[in-house]
Amino acid sequence: MAIFELKLPNDKYRETIRGVYKYTVILIIFQILVQLSKNGKTFNFGFNGEILNENFLNTLCLILISYIAYTLVFQELLIIS
Repeated sequence: MAIFELKLPNDKYRETIRGVYKYTVILIIFQILVQLSKNGKTFNFGFNGEILNENFLNTLCLILISYIAYTLVFQELLIIS
């Protein structure tokens, strides 16, 4: 059961609005997690060096946590129909 329900008069932009909502929520959660995990030092995303270095795996875990938070919490808060 959703807390908020957004009813659109036209089905034309439903998928676009869902996609914008999804990626906006995921990026906001990812940014919050990055800010909480850096502890006063610069955050390295791990896109250089070895293929599966520690920084890259940390970034991947933060992205997965952000996606899981969207699917478990935020997808249920707002239903777009």
